[in-house]
Amino acid sequence: MLEIGAGVQDITAYRHGIAMMGWARTENIVEGQATPLWARAFVFKDPQTGRRQALVVAEVCFITYAIKQGVMQALARQHAHLGFTDETVLLTATHTHCGPGGYSHYVLYNVTSGGYVPEVLDVIVRGIVQAIVQAERAAIPATTRVARGSFPTDQPVAFNRSLMAHNRNPEVARKFRPQETHLAIDREMTLLRFDGAQGEAIGCVNFFPLHPINVHNDHNVIHHDNKGIAARLLEEELARRTTAPVVAAFAQGAAGDVTPNFQRFPRLAMTRGVDPDDFKSARVNGQLQYALALELYDKAAGIEPLGPALDAALAYVDMSRVDVPADLGGGRTAPAAIGARMLMGTEEGPGIPAVLGDLAQAAALLASTRTRVSALVEGSQAHARVFASHQLHGNKAIAIEPGDRRIFGWADVAALPLPDWMDPSVAHLKDLARRDALGSQPWTPDILPVQVMVLGELAIAALPAEPTTQAGRRLRATVAEALAPRGVKSALLAGYANAYAGYVATPEEYDLQAYEGASTHFGRFTLPAYQSELRKLARALCLPPEERRYDTGLRPRVFSREELAKRLHPGSKL
Repeated sequence: MLEIGAGVQDITAYRHGIAMMGWARTENIVEGQATPLWARAFVFKDPQTGRRQALVVAEVCFITYAIKQGVMQALARQHAHLGFTDETVLLTATHTHCGPGGYSHYVLYNVTSGGYVPEVLDVIVRGIVQAIVQAERAAIPATTRVARGSFPTDQPVAFNRSLMAHNRNPEVARKFRPQETHLAIDREMTLLRFDGAQGEAIGCVNFFPLHPINVHNDHNVIHHDNKGIAARLLEEELARRTTAPVVAAFAQGAAGDVTPNFQRFPRLAMTRGVDPDDFKSARVNGQLQYALALELYDKAAGIEPLGPALDAALAYVDMSRVDVPADLGGGRTAPAAIGARMLMGTEEGPGIPAVLGDLAQAAALLASTRTRVSALVEGSQAHARVFASHQLHGNKAIAIEPGDRRIFGWADVAALPLPDWMDPSVAHLKDLARRDALGSQPWTPDILPVQVMVLGELAIAALPAEPTTQAGRRLRATVAEALAPRGVKSALLAGYANAYAGYVATPEEYDLQAYEGASTHFGRFTLPAYQSELRKLARALCLPPEERRYDTGLRPRVFSREELAKRLHPGSKL
């Protein structure tokens, strides 16, 4: 029997005046705090081997590699005797958009927050480490049970915000109509319940794909949104049943195209939830998730526990150059590039105005044409490489190339002929370029972690991105099939995990170049590449430990203190 423990710690990094992470709006700055933000941790221990694994759900927009690196360094420095390693710690996020930004080492993710904010990063890392240690110390002989259930179709909990792209997938036999966005998603929730051998309540973690974006960018307060509300409601209910504290985490799934917002109200911009008041909408949505989770928690009590198997594997992959095997469609990924359509945002979080969006689209196409002509005329290796990259991105109108550090084809960002007043984020990048602070590394990560964790007959695949509904289905099926020889019966997906690099649309969705496709960093074959890499890990986990060969030898890029100092938010200190 495994030993299992749970812990929860505050990770609210309150810093007035820092823009929030998620909406990409420089004016969406922290002015107050409506709720705390929490990190919830679960530790699994095999008393026979001494092996420990940790699963953490943090109320932040996404896990950055800076967070993962900071947590692992702190565990090694302060708690080395626990033996946690990179592959045995899975960090994932709820994806709230109402937390402070600035906690990445990569340029692009700090642009809207005004720079790197080490104080925010430190608070998040410290809280996660404390939650893991608390969970480890609380571990007792315990069982894990799994229950599944679906939301009734009349409950307004989740909707597909990119229906046209979703309908392009060959698996979608009956094309959904505009009034059926609530059906073009996964309405199933999966809950893992943890109980002590003597019946002690430890906690639970459930997986349901849904953006926590009931609270929009016209509110400048820290808020844990619908998943945070659901977690607190379930913890309060379970606390009434026992004298011991119980931890309930609400994790993500393939939420890339899934939203709680589905209607418009008079005189209010952006699509909203069930009520024109965002905070009421968040509470109603959180209550719906809480109610199903409580039902599944009670249902799980009568289900046979999972076996005591405990295993994990993690590998770092250069996602800018993955060759996809033929059985997954063939093809090759490319250096990260973001399409102009991403700049226009979504109906619940608009970006630049439509007129500027059309201009950006035209400018991106012009820049791509100029690049291709230069490659043919000049024949230089540099132009040829960029040309090849553009070819791999297919019909994407490329606006930003984080991998090659270009905007609209301009390598000299300081000279970009775009007025600062048009886009504060571009103005910030131009200022960094003038101060020689952009550095020589990609603006977003390209060497990324993929991870598989096994708990008995269940697997959790961790991805450093946000897959769409159909992309998630394909990923789960790939992992479950590869792990079937070792008795794994099903796989869950944890997005926003261990690092972050945009969206993952299916190739069919990508070709439409809606918001999610334009935000898929590594080109049309990003999803098959992730499927291939996760399958390698899953197959390795079917072998005896001494025969496993999955370490690529790659490690994430490391930023020097000097580089980071150049990109600090005003008032921050290293």
